[in-house]
Amino acid sequence: MYKDDLFSGNPRNYLGAGKRKNKINLGIMDTVQEQPENFWAYNNGLTALVNDYEIDDDNITKVHGITIINGAQSTGAIGAVESLKEDFLVPSSAIAMYARPFAP
Repeated sequence: MYKDDLFSGNPRNYLGAGKRKNKINLGIMDTVQEQPENFWAYNNGLTALVNDYEIDDDNITKVHGITIINGAQSTGAIGAVESLKEDFLVPSSAIAMYARPFAP
């Protein structure tokens, strides 16, 4: 759906998971398949900039305008896994960027 647009604020896009290209991404894929319960401990997670968000009962329910500024490799490697055996935690943080008029 979003493809590389999701990473428009990130200087690097997903580098792929070819054996010679990127052993780190292959390791990410292996962890989510074989040790998903440990993923949160092994991975730095994602950081995203968002335009705004909505909260309901202390849970973020909707995000408006998102770009991942750190975590393109993790996102791409997880997305490249054909079938996930179980759920796992991905450390994530979001920074809200509000447009405010500049007053000199």
